[in-house]
Amino acid sequence: MSIRSLPWGAMARLAGRRTLFAVPVLMVVTFGVFAIAAASPFDPVKAYAGTAALGADQETLDRLRTTSAWTSPSPPAGGTG
Repeated sequence: MSIRSLPWGAMARLAGRRTLFAVPVLMVVTFGVFAIAAASPFDPVKAYAGTAALGADQETLDRLRTTSAWTSPSPPAGGTG
């Protein structure tokens, strides 16, 4: 008994095709979003500091960058944060 002889065989084929089509679409959308986010001029340190970053000098912002977890590739040794 094959899937074509079952009464829901056409629906199963349609669902299978839609699922197989959804995988590359989801991958393209995911990579596109990450590429746009990586190319954006967003600075997480300035967002974290808020309005205080407007009057802060570059040395203070650099010090905040070195002590924050945003620039380190791995989490701090003490835990999450």
